[in-house]
Amino acid sequence: MESFVRSGIKNTIESMRAQVKDKMPKPPFALPTAPAKKIDPARVKQSSPVSSTCEPAKKSEPERVKQNPSVSATSVPAKKNVPARMQPCPFEPMSVDEIAYNLSIMKQTIDGGKGAAIDLGFIEIFHTAIADQKGAKSNEIALKELTKNLEAQERRLYEAKFGKLESEVAVRKCVENKASLNALADSYGSCAVKEGLKKLHKEGFSYRPVIGDGHCLFRSVASGFLSDFASQPKQAQDRFLGSFFKDIASLKSPRLMELSRHFETALRDIQSKRKTVDSVLTNQATSDSLVAFLRLLACDYNRKFGGREFAASLAGISNVAPAQYLADMADMKKKEYGDELEIAALSKTLRKKIKVLDARSIGQGEAIDSLHTLYGRSPGEPIYLLNRPGHYDLACKGQPVPKKALPIVEIK
Repeated sequence: MESFVRSGIKNTIESMRAQVKDKMPKPPFALPTAPAKKIDPARVKQSSPVSSTCEPAKKSEPERVKQNPSVSATSVPAKKNVPARMQPCPFEPMSVDEIAYNLSIMKQTIDGGKGAAIDLGFIEIFHTAIADQKGAKSNEIALKELTKNLEAQERRLYEAKFGKLESEVAVRKCVENKASLNALADSYGSCAVKEGLKKLHKEGFSYRPVIGDGHCLFRSVASGFLSDFASQPKQAQDRFLGSFFKDIASLKSPRLMELSRHFETALRDIQSKRKTVDSVLTNQATSDSLVAFLRLLACDYNRKFGGREFAASLAGISNVAPAQYLADMADMKKKEYGDELEIAALSKTLRKKIKVLDARSIGQGEAIDSLHTLYGRSPGEPIYLLNRPGHYDLACKGQPVPKKALPIVEIK
């Protein structure tokens, strides 16, 4: 548990460590620790640059040893110089082995029925740590496995916190009803995500929870687009239907054409009011067919029109070749996380602005109407996506309608 909570984490996380320390089972085996390294005085004369939002730079190792004679200079491994942009404020970076070790502890805690005692802030810590390792170009295969493992534990943790264990819920909706961001914020400890959610709530936003199954970005975009389509006048709907599928044909992708029929059927059912938006979104088979279509649509667009700009953007986040990246992203079974590259492509192909509301960035002071998280230039209201570390939901303007209390009937 000592490595589970890193030094520098806020007091809320520290207090949670004290609460669950004795409850966490010991993992079946511990990962080997790196041997102690000698301190090179030349490396510790200057501290690594950190951003102004992070905690003050820590004292160099010789000063720490001076103040605490019980700590020998050779017992504290030297830290690598990490660029300021990679500093996960306010956390210290974890290695790939440490992330795997700590995730194993989280899994065993949830397996032991004590998942409700774990602070949701740990999810943010893990996503930050994995993002740091990606930025450092660490082992991509190991990081993919860790991301999938974290996604699985994140879903189980949410279910434990909100009392929706899979054993108790036979069928879970792909997209839930509108819910309060304030209630979601209360499930977090003290962290930037919590502050961001509260700010969004004050600005009148709510959200529709989307199931965390690796397709959350595409399902959130589908949900927002169908809701917007349903609100348009029939003339605007007909105009979109008349031109959109001609553009799909221009991509010359037989598989995309096949999947587009499911998308067109859903739109025409909504237009004719044969089906409601909710009935389309909450049907697993229909919802998955829309996700498959949007995955392939984004990939085919980036393959044909992305060019050097797409390749350069991809090189900044991954070492995978563009062709392999697009093949993996389009594959439903691989459940690759979509992100900025896919959002940009969908905003162009769907002719709809998409605005990402990043809870952590907003909690750290970013303006809600910041333009750098707005994709596309189409007129009209954008689709709002709520982003928390590792997950997208559909954000909505307006608060959820409270359920009416049942009348009290006096029994004689």
